[in-house]
Amino acid sequence: MADLEEAVILSEISGMVADHTRPDADAAFLYAEAEDGMVGPALFQDMGDFVRYIAPSLALSLKIMDLWDAADETKKWAALFLTIQGDQFDARFQYPGEWGDETEGERRDRVLEAKYGNKRIVYEG
Repeated sequence: MADLEEAVILSEISGMVADHTRPDADAAFLYAEAEDGMVGPALFQDMGDFVRYIAPSLALSLKIMDLWDAADETKKWAALFLTIQGDQFDARFQYPGEWGDETEGERRDRVLEAKYGNKRIVYEG
């Protein structure tokens, strides 16, 4: 039952990401870290020559927290990677044991470099 609940929440998160990145949700990427009582999402969209940062809404943050809360205690993830390509989304998770002693900012920078290389990231409010 928890897997079905998580699938529904992931679908809702994907829809919210698409809403944040309209009119063209293609190439949207959500990176979110979560733990008990805390969520830190960052939303990006590849614009070709650069990557646009889009400030996530409180509603999106709360929905990500719902996803973390719905996970079985033995499967609590630490990071969510959600990508939209066309009309499909792909969600992957990273678990606390897979991390070294980097800070959240260092992990996010590493993830963005792996995904986008040296593309310039433009931060909007």
